[in-house]
Amino acid sequence: MGRRRGYGIPDLSTTRNILKSTPQPSEGKFLLSLRFRGEQLILHRVMGKANPFGHLKKDPVMKRLIEKHGELKLVWETDVWEDLVDSIISQQLSDKVAATIGKRFRALFGKKFPRPGRVLAITNEKIRACGLSWSKVSYIKNIAEAIETGKLVLEKLGDMEDEEVMTELTKIKGVGQWTAEMTLMFSLFRPRSLAARYLWKSLER
Repeated sequence: MGRRRGYGIPDLSTTRNILKSTPQPSEGKFLLSLRFRGEQLILHRVMGKANPFGHLKKDPVMKRLIEKHGELKLVWETDVWEDLVDSIISQQLSDKVAATIGKRFRALFGKKFPRPGRVLAITNEKIRACGLSWSKVSYIKNIAEAIETGKLVLEKLGDMEDEEVMTELTKIKGVGQWTAEMTLMFSLFRPRSLAARYLWKSLER
């Protein structure tokens, strides 16, 4: 977990970030997007806290841009499938080791994160060679199979109650209560999840 630098200013030093600008000539502007996965920023969304980018107004250049073009807005996009795989990979590992294995896993499939069908098509041995245990290889494939066969319909999770989501996810061998809780928090932004309350308290210490 990154160093705490105040809840209005998320620490970018230990998280995965991708900053990208997309020209929009027809509108005479460009779109600046930031892919950010970090506990503090997610918890701002989960717990209904203020915009964590509010501090940017303190910078004179950003202040002028914000006054001219309006406040920065966060558009939240998540991939439950990818988050579940990352959760399995990171179980009982340090952040550094999990990140290394995660990169190796992604490298097997190219630039884009693989869809469940592609993961099912690759041999267990190749996934194991990324540094995963045989059990984790099995868990990842269990999730992929559940999605591919329709046993787990990711699009329906957002409309389910927390308890229903927990029940659906924990039906899959390898997805325990904690992984399901983390999915509720980081992928579905559910503030009532035990994981959300636990992590928020830890950040306030």
